[in-house]
Amino acid sequence: MPTFSEDPDVDILITDNLLKVLVDLRGRNIKTENLLVKADNQGIYLFDKENNNVIKVIKLPSQVDPNSVSFSENFGTYIITLKKSL
Repeated sequence: MPTFSEDPDVDILITDNLLKVLVDLRGRNIKTENLLVKADNQGIYLFDKENNNVIKVIKLPSQVDPNSVSFSENFGTYIITLKKSL
């Protein structure tokens, strides 16, 4: 599995207590309402509910709180924000 640094569609911004993951899915014809985002302590999983497909698995550089996931979309770029685990 490629790491986030090897995936040209993924950028991760790290602050003191947050990870912000930017995922470029332009050109994949995925509707935002069909996108499901899940997380565990070490990764993010993007699913297409309509086609029952895994779109992307992203391994994170630090542990996160999986219950802190927030998600938004801006012109085909999906922004996923998570709190770091203490």
